[in-house]
Amino acid sequence: MRGVGSLRKEQEKAALDIENEGSLDFNIDQILDMFEDIQTELRQEELRMLEEYSNYEQSLLLEEKSLCSAIDKLSTIEVICPMCKKNTLLTNKSVIFCRCGLRINTEQDCLTLTNVKQMLDTGLEQHGEKCDCEPVYTVMSETGTSNLLMTCPDCDWMSVVI
Repeated sequence: MRGVGSLRKEQEKAALDIENEGSLDFNIDQILDMFEDIQTELRQEELRMLEEYSNYEQSLLLEEKSLCSAIDKLSTIEVICPMCKKNTLLTNKSVIFCRCGLRINTEQDCLTLTNVKQMLDTGLEQHGEKCDCEPVYTVMSETGTSNLLMTCPDCDWMSVVI
């Protein structure tokens, strides 16, 4: 395979040969060889461009997938479990639970993680206006239903979260 530089040199040499001989009689085989070399180089260039385009499409797809994943993570509500303060609260149908053992059925209340996050934030804000201590969370089970309570041993404040 000859490079573009070698093709130019051959073309210049053929042009000089024509000028030196002063006639238009030149070797047809040389011209056909040059055309074949040009076609080969054009095919290789086309293949290289197609490969570049394919790589570009793949990188766009990966970028789109990464962006969609980031958007999904941002759009999901994460609520840190108030009991263990380590894991996130999860939901399965109407049950809100945590790996630490917290489990509250919210079927009657129709609560979502968004509601729980909102109630936790509201409770913390209301308590924080009157007291600087960190509240304690406990689960109370009465008559078959479980509730999550936020209480403060210092100021005797109490709020029902769920």
